[in-house]
Amino acid sequence: MFSELEINQKNLVIMRIVVFVFFFQLICSIRGLTQCPVPFFTFTTQAEINAFPSDFPNCTTIPGLRITGANITNLDSLIQLTASIGSWGIQISNTNLMNLDGLSNITTVSGEAFYLGFNPLLTDISGIDNISNVDVDNFEIVGNGMLGICAFTPVCDAVINQNAVLTFSGNLSTCNGVANLNSQCINGTLPVHWEKPLAVGQNENSGIELNWTTSMHINHENFEIQSSKDAKNFFVIAIDREEYGTETISHTYVDHSDFYGTIYYRIRQNDQNGRSTYSNLASITKSKSKIHIYPNPVQNFIYINSSDFSFLKIKNQYGEIIEQLESNGESDRIDLSFISAGMYFVYINDELIQKLIKI
Repeated sequence: MFSELEINQKNLVIMRIVVFVFFFQLICSIRGLTQCPVPFFTFTTQAEINAFPSDFPNCTTIPGLRITGANITNLDSLIQLTASIGSWGIQISNTNLMNLDGLSNITTVSGEAFYLGFNPLLTDISGIDNISNVDVDNFEIVGNGMLGICAFTPVCDAVINQNAVLTFSGNLSTCNGVANLNSQCINGTLPVHWEKPLAVGQNENSGIELNWTTSMHINHENFEIQSSKDAKNFFVIAIDREEYGTETISHTYVDHSDFYGTIYYRIRQNDQNGRSTYSNLASITKSKSKIHIYPNPVQNFIYINSSDFSFLKIKNQYGEIIEQLESNGESDRIDLSFISAGMYFVYINDELIQKLIKI
């Protein structure tokens, strides 16, 4: 027989287990609904960042982004993020990080701080140039000993509007001091503005068509069109040396390279003063069939030019069919404006043809 004390202790243990299971299920439910990490999530390893697209395939607005640790070397797997809205804003402090390219699709940041601090190898923050909406209490770029170029869109907005507590120190001299940066921004050294992200797709002549839109080409030197087979090692395949003014320009380039498989593209914009910024990363998988799907990434519609297929399916990362149709024998236009941002897969006649990124 159990004593009354033993029974009470066992009941207490059972109650604790029940409470734990309840809160665990609640957290899982929240994660399932938001498709993003729960608040107060911190990336501390490269493995966590690399796993982000598979762990949270439909997460685009993260509730605060904090990156710390010693072994993080790139943020490329965070390319699906478009906003950081939460108590933290963006806070990055890492000993091996050299650039912020993986953040190039983020346009909005709000929260406690925009903080880039004590990243000793950080030399390139052009990945933040598409951030045009910042609402934070503190804006700090400090202790980045190799960082010399800071006059990008969110920095210039902050120093010109003076809508946060500003600190710029411990970087190279060209990246220190509010007055210094304010002068750079006002005197027209703000980089070319990326109006629309780079999108790629196969055109009717089997070439890979790249489209991007820019404005404010002050001190602009050229655009380098770069490609890569592994998203790490890029090669220049063409240079656009046209002179542009402050107007909005839609650019197009067609790559006729003979290749099959997945290829990655980006645009590097070079200023006359030696500064460079990059577009977002865009990819396409080219098959030997005559099926052309574009653009990728996609905002609203994709187009399929082919007489080679009878049935198409688009699936999410869970294998669920979110759209399907039969070919009309000509050019099909598919409306994807109703689906959330994330990664999807296009199947033609039940064969996987292409990964598709919805933004």
